[in-house]
Amino acid sequence: MAGFLLLALLVGPIMEEIVFRGYLQSSLARRIPVWGAILITSVVFTVGHSPMILWPMYFLYSATWGWILLRTGSLKMAILIHILNNLFYAVVGFSGWDILA
Repeated sequence: MAGFLLLALLVGPIMEEIVFRGYLQSSLARRIPVWGAILITSVVFTVGHSPMILWPMYFLYSATWGWILLRTGSLKMAILIHILNNLFYAVVGFSGWDILA
């Protein structure tokens, strides 16, 4: 359980934000308009997650984190919001609440 929490609450969000927002979105934004970079990055982020029924939710989260990076200029803020998002769903899951799952 501790390993799952470590991955879900720290390793996953940090690595995903570094790869998707820090590298992919930032690289694309140097070549195309920033909103295009956010959209492409969000599509790539989304298809890497499952189940497919939650893809609209993953896309919206990814676009939001991309906007946070754009707005704040801080990858740290996108990481923090991603961690808080995963924490929320961990609490929901461990509490036995049956929403969005």
